[in-house]
Amino acid sequence: MRKLIVDADGIIYHHASIHETELVSEEESEDGLPLYISLYVCPDEVLQAFWADIQALKQKWKADEVVVAITDSARNYRLDIDPAYKGNRKHTRKPLAVRTIRAHLADDERVVFKPRLEADDVIGILMTMRKHRKDEMICWSPDKDLRTIPGIHVNIKEDTLETVTEEEADRFHLLQALAGDSVDGVPGIPGIGMARAQRWLEQHGWTWEAAVALAESKDLDEEYLLRQARLVRILRATDYDFKARRPILWTPPIAQAA
Repeated sequence: MRKLIVDADGIIYHHASIHETELVSEEESEDGLPLYISLYVCPDEVLQAFWADIQALKQKWKADEVVVAITDSARNYRLDIDPAYKGNRKHTRKPLAVRTIRAHLADDERVVFKPRLEADDVIGILMTMRKHRKDEMICWSPDKDLRTIPGIHVNIKEDTLETVTEEEADRFHLLQALAGDSVDGVPGIPGIGMARAQRWLEQHGWTWEAAVALAESKDLDEEYLLRQARLVRILRATDYDFKARRPILWTPPIAQAA
């Protein structure tokens, strides 16, 4: 069976945004200005447009089933690691219907929602669960961060399917720990972007020890780098305690061996 696992956050945000309508008061002030200007959105219209997109993706990629992953808007376990996580977004207004639509979808049987997790984490867990190995699991997301998840991915730009190996996924995770993620407010090692991080690891080896050496060369310790690595880690099935319903924080391979 072919299952398409869809990162729904961007789709929700898109339709919530474009369905907002500006309402201008017909009454005017003494200066001839409207007494008020407000925004209006119909959640039903947003929801219908959302499911139309999901159906279109199902047909396009010839999926037998679509599983929709959404983010917990209220809580995020990464804030326990670093309270500043995504702090660069706190002054950015979300479209009006985003939280309402997410809350509604959380109760839909076609949707997977896990408390305190982002949609990325839900996808990572589903893609790597042992019980799903008999199915052809395909990840659809416009977010490049999901390259840290091994499996089949839709390359949206090329309109093709690509396979990310476990080694490739692990290497991308290490790169992101070093380079950070400006979109999510994860600093990584200041001054070290993806290209410089890759050159360093190619020269010194794709290991945690090599990554720590780069951090230390910039007067940052292993504890700092571990915090970055945990922030950018998209959970896999092995990173989640299904009974307790909570994440298992990532541990470097060298520490596991010890």
